[in-house]
Amino acid sequence: MSIPSHNTDLIIALESARTEDSMSQTKLAKAIGCDAGTLNKWLNQKYPGDVPALEGKVSDYLRHRSQTRKLRTEIIDTSVTTAVASAINLARITGDKEGNISIIYGPAGCGKSKSAEYYCGQNPNAILATLNDRTRDGKGVERAIMQAVETHGYKSNQSRWKWLTEKLRGSKRPILIDNAQRLNASGRAWLFDFQDETGCPIILIGNPEVLAPIKANDQFFSRFGFHTEVSLAPKEISAVAHAVARQNCEFADDLRDLCAIVAKEKGGLRAVKKQCQLAQALHDNGIADPRAAFKAAHSKLIRDYSLPA
Repeated sequence: MSIPSHNTDLIIALESARTEDSMSQTKLAKAIGCDAGTLNKWLNQKYPGDVPALEGKVSDYLRHRSQTRKLRTEIIDTSVTTAVASAINLARITGDKEGNISIIYGPAGCGKSKSAEYYCGQNPNAILATLNDRTRDGKGVERAIMQAVETHGYKSNQSRWKWLTEKLRGSKRPILIDNAQRLNASGRAWLFDFQDETGCPIILIGNPEVLAPIKANDQFFSRFGFHTEVSLAPKEISAVAHAVARQNCEFADDLRDLCAIVAKEKGGLRAVKKQCQLAQALHDNGIADPRAAFKAAHSKLIRDYSLPA
């Protein structure tokens, strides 16, 4: 039996990552989603099986590893981080071929997206697709998922639907759909069909308005599994807002009380990040006093509340 061609650049990249992380082949194989014997044969360019499929898993792992290393410098551990991870893990357990799409929802800026990114970085077989106004219908969701997975072996003349369902059928890989409040009826129907076809657990992550169209449609409502509401605990808002500020401006210690006010309003931590970044730019361009720079940034952003004098 002839041995299929192996991607030597990918082998070198994986071996480098394994050495850097001090991982055994057994532990690495588990993280990739194969057995140690299969990985050993592939690393030695002697794997006789479906090499493209295995190399797709390796590419996914390396991509997620890179994302995780970046996120380690950005992620702030909060009650939202814990709640999102717990909800995704529950969805992985309860997801089934009969249709069980789960929902995680909470106010904008509470850290849902970062928590989902971090989870996927820690769990390389998870897939995170982020929607926008151009990816809200069925075809758009399909494009978003294609962009989120390793497309090694995909050819442009292939059907995306066929390729994705064949790649993911029976894999039980969790598929996270962020900004899910943007989905329209076509997008939701596509996800139901995709879940039926692949058996992969699907988790919608979005703002509270994600629930309205689901509750309004009996067919959709009966197809969904559990839902989880997440938000920052009041007692942690000040500390978390301060941590976000420290990541985005050099004078965060002078702004702790102001950042806590912003974090409790619309946009939450996202608003804190944006305002600190603008305050830093204004400071660098002549507003020497940190609090004055932060208040100037506040006046230049769309805000429907005032900061104390």
